[in-house]
Amino acid sequence: MLRKFFYLIFIDTLVGITSLLLSFLIRFDFQIPSEFSSLLINWIIIFSIIQSLVFLNTKIYQSLWRFTSIFDLIQIIKSCIISLSAFYLVIIFLTGIGGYPRSVLVLFGLFNTALICSTRVLVRIYFSHYKHNLRVSLKKKKEKKLILIGAGSTAEKVCREILSS
Repeated sequence: MLRKFFYLIFIDTLVGITSLLLSFLIRFDFQIPSEFSSLLINWIIIFSIIQSLVFLNTKIYQSLWRFTSIFDLIQIIKSCIISLSAFYLVIIFLTGIGGYPRSVLVLFGLFNTALICSTRVLVRIYFSHYKHNLRVSLKKKKEKKLILIGAGSTAEKVCREILSS
């Protein structure tokens, strides 16, 4: 369980690093100037620590990724905003108002939030659509036909439960 927990933190940290690198690359037309290389490395270290601490404190890792819901995504967006705000404050405290590309921070905020939410959604899609189909095709089990009468929320829940079992 602990190994899986660190694996999830590692994935989010890797997504954050990718977002930051992508932001720098897009800002500088895929050629990062040498004066910003050390800045990028420093920011990667700072952000990785801040995001991990914020995500741990907001309990993002308590829910299972395969059951990600809209409420989980809202919580992730809130956590991303908190971690980005803390990151911005630390950057301003360490380097002042100038001396760094502010457009990178805006791009980074957008990419980081989008990519972290995307990882959760992709895991949800995999478990809800593809893993079930692989399991059924491997088992070649005999299916029974079923008619479900009703169109309310209870019928929808029954259908989801049947499809997932």
